[in-house]
Amino acid sequence: MSERPWQILILCNDNAARSILAEALMNALGGHRVRAVSAGYQPSGVINPYTLSLLEEQGIESDHLQSKNWAEFATADAMPLDMIISLSELPTQNTPSWPGQPIQTHWAILDPIADATLSQVRPEDIPKVFMQVYALLTERILNFLSLSFEELERGELQKHLDEIARVGAAAAIPDLLEMVGIDDDEDDEWLGS
Repeated sequence: MSERPWQILILCNDNAARSILAEALMNALGGHRVRAVSAGYQPSGVINPYTLSLLEEQGIESDHLQSKNWAEFATADAMPLDMIISLSELPTQNTPSWPGQPIQTHWAILDPIADATLSQVRPEDIPKVFMQVYALLTERILNFLSLSFEELERGELQKHLDEIARVGAAAAIPDLLEMVGIDDDEDDEWLGS
């Protein structure tokens, strides 16, 4: 591989919260090692204001961010991708065979703007839900960046990525479930498993 940064596409449903936060975090924390972009399976075209507010509070640049469709990264003339991270609750089956066969991982994280989530949260607690998602993304991204991912064999890297998804999910779910009032029997549904 050349000396260029790893190019990472981060996907979620509407590209308005989770994937936008992850794109901004990955670029802020990754330095020159990564170049992250994000997209949605069904993009809303608008970034959620809580997402932008949180990034501003954390001092992370957000002016360049925009909600876009994953299809623009699936063409032969699109930027070459080294890795794809899906954040949706369930992996989608409707994505293409990506050019260049990038490594793929699924880091399921609940959508902080989904009706099912926010309808169960008091308005004053919505920023806390976003902060929980932000904290989980930060943990996973830092775990990823701690790897010598540029030098790992594909199979070894896949094992590390899968482990990052498992460990991070187990740590974050109790707080999120408590916040939205879901009991432990329902946690598998929220994890997307």
